[in-house]
Amino acid sequence: MLPIYDANPTKVFPFVTISIVLVTSFVWVFIQGSGHIDALDYSICKFASSQNYHLDYGVSHNSLCLVDNVGSISLITSIFIHDEWLHILMNLWFLWLFGNNIEEAFGRFKFLIFYLSAGVLTELISIIFSDGSVILSYGASGSVAAVLGAYAVIFRHAKILIFMPLTFKFLNFKTFF
Repeated sequence: MLPIYDANPTKVFPFVTISIVLVTSFVWVFIQGSGHIDALDYSICKFASSQNYHLDYGVSHNSLCLVDNVGSISLITSIFIHDEWLHILMNLWFLWLFGNNIEEAFGRFKFLIFYLSAGVLTELISIIFSDGSVILSYGASGSVAAVLGAYAVIFRHAKILIFMPLTFKFLNFKTFF
């Protein structure tokens, strides 16, 4: 299922939502080389959250990376990096579609704090439950999931047009609360 449109117009220009989309796109194109393997590997190693870094107080043990990540700030930088085209496209599409409504409901500053806090919290949860592995954590999926959750609660009666790829049908869907 892929949401195409929500019948929930906004009255306020979504400045923060568009800024997040632009910053994330800028990072993908100019820092991650649009997925070019060398730039991608370097950026993920440099800016992703590492369980070992945070739990061992700055000692990086990730043998897969030749560069150390940037430390505690990586909890924020990791929100803006992605590992493939589909990952970034889906995160930005869902943010673009539903973020404007949450930004209008919360206000710009509160929405930005909500988005970043959700990303940091999901990074921390990922780190805590990684069980000593060297897996790096990155992406905006946690922040976007929080936006979707807020949308489902606040706009529970909103209608969403959804595309069903296997059947090639469009359905009008109403949030289920």
